[in-house]
Amino acid sequence: MVSESIELHKTNNLVFLPGLRVLQLQGPGAAEFLQGYVSCDTKKLNSENPLFGAMCDIKGRVIASFYLIEIDEIPSLLTHSDTVEKVLDHLEKYLVFSKCKIVDVSNTCVILGRIQTSPMGPHPRKLHISNQPGFIRLSLDKDAQRQILICEPEKAQQLWSTADAHPGEHVWHLADLYSGIILPDLGSSGLHLPQSLNMTAANEAIDFNKGCYLGQEIIARVEHRGAVKRHLAIYAWQAGPDNIPKAGDDITNFTGKVLGKVCQCVVKSAGEGLLAGIIRLPGTNETPESHRVGNTTLIPIDYQG
Repeated sequence: MVSESIELHKTNNLVFLPGLRVLQLQGPGAAEFLQGYVSCDTKKLNSENPLFGAMCDIKGRVIASFYLIEIDEIPSLLTHSDTVEKVLDHLEKYLVFSKCKIVDVSNTCVILGRIQTSPMGPHPRKLHISNQPGFIRLSLDKDAQRQILICEPEKAQQLWSTADAHPGEHVWHLADLYSGIILPDLGSSGLHLPQSLNMTAANEAIDFNKGCYLGQEIIARVEHRGAVKRHLAIYAWQAGPDNIPKAGDDITNFTGKVLGKVCQCVVKSAGEGLLAGIIRLPGTNETPESHRVGNTTLIPIDYQG
């Protein structure tokens, strides 16, 4: 029987997160420049108000999603390492008309994730940020069950040495899926609307009142017409070593009809894990319990939607 959750038995679990990178928009007018290329309203960004958002192409497809914070009053994007080059390439052609520049500053800090003792399950989203000696703490939910710590290297070593336990990075990614948070990797970048990635569930991640930004026309039209055809689904799975789902695999119903594709897959332990799929809503003659990837049956689970 596949386990749909995991328990952490310590109160101070630190995870090393090399899969996250920090990009900064440096120079005059950086936040104003960014306003034209992201879905969140950068006018609301300040040292006490972090944001979640997406950077989209002209067709409204998400190139990267990110946490947007201020570090020393500089707008900084915390995003998936896979999409860094795509973000840089995407913005460089527009930055020639600006006085600011985008810089990857990931080598100046160490990024850790703190997970408190709790069942892995959905927690109400609420971003909160605080500056601590030697690090920035970004809490991802109202109960501060999960925190991203952006640390000076020496402080990271100190925090690491005093942690109760050091789970693998997969534990963090499992918690992302339970919370309905998708940071597209290279395989899913540029394929999905932000609504399909559950981004309307994140407060102010898509600001429909901020005005124009790249991709905004299509994103707004789809939203106001109620025409979002594909949605995020999270599944638990159990499979042998030759049948482990992977990004890009088809998700089908019991008749073999293709409903969508696997967006991300996380292996929890030998032969089981979670995956995120982008699928069309089930028809009247099917239920999520009938979905599968190849010969692997999928078990739908609740997430923070």
